[in-house]
Amino acid sequence: EEVTNDQISEFAKLFNDEFTLDNLSRVHLVNMCKFAGLTPFGTDVILREQLRNHLRAIRQDDILIRQEGIDTLSPGELREACR
Repeated sequence: EEVTNDQISEFAKLFNDEFTLDNLSRVHLVNMCKFAGLTPFGTDVILREQLRNHLRAIRQDDILIRQEGIDTLSPGELREACR
């Protein structure tokens, strides 16, 4: 079933990144790593830390894009930022 952006936004508000990562099973951690393009290798603690670092990098990138403006990105950079 297709999920709309509005449904995602409503659902996402219920979760805090740190709380959610701390309570995920190994299967979910591995799948989240694969989805994010990270190597799902190591203990659960390592996977959680990889995901936290990845989320932190995305947030920092979003801040820079907001400051510099989206118009400063090339089409390739824009695609990569969206990915």
